[in-house]
Amino acid sequence: MRIKNTILLFMIACIGGIALFLVCKYTYQLKVTELKKEAYNVFIQVLNEELKERKVEGPLIHTISNVASWLGVDLPDSVSIIDSTGKHRYKLDPQKHLKNITDMTDMRLLHSIVFIEDPLIPDSLNSIWRKYLSSSHLPTKSALKISRTNYKGEIDSQTTLDSKWCIPSNMVFTFYMGYACEIEMMGYLHYSIWNIMPTMLSIYFLLYIIYVYGSYRFAMFVNRKVVAMRRKEIIEVPVITLVKEASDTPVRSYILHDNIIFYAEQQIIELDGKKEKIQKQQSLLLELFLRNKDEGYVLEDDVISQHLWPDRSGSVDRLHKAIGRLRSKLNELDGSIDIKRQGTNAYQLLL
Repeated sequence: MRIKNTILLFMIACIGGIALFLVCKYTYQLKVTELKKEAYNVFIQVLNEELKERKVEGPLIHTISNVASWLGVDLPDSVSIIDSTGKHRYKLDPQKHLKNITDMTDMRLLHSIVFIEDPLIPDSLNSIWRKYLSSSHLPTKSALKISRTNYKGEIDSQTTLDSKWCIPSNMVFTFYMGYACEIEMMGYLHYSIWNIMPTMLSIYFLLYIIYVYGSYRFAMFVNRKVVAMRRKEIIEVPVITLVKEASDTPVRSYILHDNIIFYAEQQIIELDGKKEKIQKQQSLLLELFLRNKDEGYVLEDDVISQHLWPDRSGSVDRLHKAIGRLRSKLNELDGSIDIKRQGTNAYQLLL
């Protein structure tokens, strides 16, 4: 019985564990999406502050509201930029074009001029970003990678000093600034499931424990009900109480089937009018079963041992042999009568 209960508990725990994993994964993905969006918005504020400190007039940061609207627009193959050295033509990258921070041509051109002449410093910008992240209650371990493309097409990349932990899964945003000579901005946050959703994990784990305990208790309750219902389905044996013989002595008699009568005190079973003497131990054991009608004719091993061997000389082997002898005798009378094992510590008489 303990093995069955252990297997049941293991199955319930596995099902709950799978459900817990799926719920945590879904919640984590939602939290990461929200985190990336908030981190990007915070960094946009940082860039605006940086531009104000440089005393650049006008709102240079204008976030694109709907990138999907760009997909149907025909893009030029190249763009021309005029500066003090003359006119320069550069090939336009469609992917970078769609990921640019603004859709306003003048702003893009101004970004190229301002930030190429006076480059952004990753460590300085990252320190400001961390302060903004802290005030927004977001993970504060951050890093930046800034890559600049000059007029000659050469790329110069700079990364914050503490960036060895940066991996693609920790990237929270990538966007471009400028026109043709783009500035690539890549932001990283050191986050995990433990610092994104610590409270939710505690709640989910508590619900998991409640689920496992509640499901196990409910399964055991249902199992007990099913066993009880099966016991009630056993055919009830009418008891003939006071059958008098010539000696006027009351005799305890039981009708097993229409043609089978058991006389307990005389240790006799009558089959179709023919009487047969049975052993004393078999008679005592059979009456024990019949008197336990309210429990579905189920006897536990301890009860059987106490009645058959009150001196405690009984053993498991002797008990099984006694049950076997009674079962054989009943099968000789009627093949439909049997004694079955119930669980690990009881027997049931089936009529």
